[in-house]
Amino acid sequence: MNLRNSIESFLKKYPYSELQDVFKLLYQIVLGPGHIISSIENVKYYLEKECANLQESSEEIFDYLSDDVIRINLYPFVMSGGSLTSLANAFFESQYYFEKDYDLLLRTITENEPFIARYPLYDEETFQECLKQLINSGFAPFSHSEEYRELYHPHYRIIHKNTLKSIE
Repeated sequence: MNLRNSIESFLKKYPYSELQDVFKLLYQIVLGPGHIISSIENVKYYLEKECANLQESSEEIFDYLSDDVIRINLYPFVMSGGSLTSLANAFFESQYYFEKDYDLLLRTITENEPFIARYPLYDEETFQECLKQLINSGFAPFSHSEEYRELYHPHYRIIHKNTLKSIE
């Protein structure tokens, strides 16, 4: 799956996404989950805490964001009997499959701007503001937009495909 297919698939599935949600998607595809991992203990703690308050969801367990990156949606994962410990370990291990290549992230975003511009959510000024925010924040990841959170109730973890075997 190339990046344009990933963006297109994402926007079909989540049509009320905003630009920051697309930036977050590209961030996850390029940099993976490493930005929020400090220790396996913290990963397990926050995963268990989040899973204690899940809302019902019709999401599939596995959502392939790219050829290498998989979103594990927590509600169906938990309801199917998935092991939080195994998911925490896969999430933690996934960080080692991604490099913190911020130049690659910037290139990925800017090279895909013409494609993203085809969608109604695109606004050049907002796009430039998102780029500026990303750079000025030291490449801190975006949160989902308020509308995205309200409509889609995202609760998931990002893993690299090579760690999938450990949770199936």
